Amino acid sequence: MPLESHAQRPAADRGAAPWRQVLRRLVRNRLAMLWLAIILAYVILAALAPWIAPYDPLR
Repeated sequence: MPLESHAQRPAADRGAAPWRQVLRRLVRNRLAMLWLAIILAYVILAALAPWIAPYDPLR
């Protein structure tokens, strides 16, 4: 894999923080965004579970 020189990279990426570069790559990847949405849906459902089904499952 050839190393990219500093001059060849786009101006937006030169001074960007590493987390911002990761976020940009994540947003560009459709499959990653799909899985992120699925995981967020599970997290939200888990957080709202006491209100969605307020009954004890063992009773």
